[in-house]
Amino acid sequence: MNTTEFNFVKYDAIQTPQIEVLLKKVDQLDGNPKYLQYDSIKSRYWKLIYRNFSSQQFFVFDNNTLVAVVNCVPLHLTKNEISNLSDDGWRWALEKSFADGERGLTVNTLCCLSIKTNKDYSQNHLQQYIIQQLKNIATQQQFTAIISPIRPKMKQFYPLQDITNYAQWINNYGLPYDVGIRTHVKNGAVIAKACIRSMQIEGSVAQWEEWTGFTFQTTGEYILPKALSPLRINVELNKGYYNEPHIWMLYRL
Repeated sequence: MNTTEFNFVKYDAIQTPQIEVLLKKVDQLDGNPKYLQYDSIKSRYWKLIYRNFSSQQFFVFDNNTLVAVVNCVPLHLTKNEISNLSDDGWRWALEKSFADGERGLTVNTLCCLSIKTNKDYSQNHLQQYIIQQLKNIATQQQFTAIISPIRPKMKQFYPLQDITNYAQWINNYGLPYDVGIRTHVKNGAVIAKACIRSMQIEGSVAQWEEWTGFTFQTTGEYILPKALSPLRINVELNKGYYNEPHIWMLYRL
C-alpha cells in the first residue's frame, strides 16, 4: 500500500459530530486482551486524554476508512529522567502527563502510548508512515524526543522469559527479534531499557474469569493467550494479579 494515500488528522481538527462515531470504530481496531483495560491508572485517566491533550491524539485515514488511531501524551522530562526512564513505563507516563499539566510544566517530550491499526493494511508501511508523522508533529510542537513504552507482541510466545533479556534478542540479520522493536529501530529509535512494571492489573478471581473466559480454581500461575507474562491467582485470597512488562523505545530529535 502506498503510504501517500494516508491522511494523518489531529483529533482537535475533527468536527464534534464525527468524534463519537470515530471513537466507536477505534474500539474495533484494538486487538489487545480485554484485561489490559483494567490497569487502575488507565481506568482513571485514559478517557481524559482526548480532552486534556487533544492536539496529541491522531487518526489515520485512507479516504474515509479509519486506518489507525495514535494516542500520545506530552511530558516534561529532565535529562536524568530521560536517561533513566521509569520501570513503571506506560502507567507512569500517563499519570505523569496529567501531573505535569497540573503543575504547569513546559513539556519537551512526546510519549506515544498506543498505536491501533486496521489489520487489512500493510503493517510495515503503515507503521513507517505513522512514525514519520509523529516525528513531524513532535518537531512542529518543539519536542526534543519521542518515547514509547511498546508492547512487544511476539513476547506472548515466550511469557516466561525475562523482558530485559528478551529485548536484546536478535534475528538472523542482526536486527531485533521482535517485530515491534525492529520496526522502531529501523525508523531510528534505540532501545532505552525494559520497563518491567508497565501495566498492572488486579482483580478478584471472578473478575479474571470474566475478563478472560477461563476458570481459575487452583492457586498458581497461568499462561493466558496474548499475555506477556503469567497471571498469578490466589484462590484463598480471591485475588489475581498480572504484571505486563514493556520496552522503552527512544527517538532523539
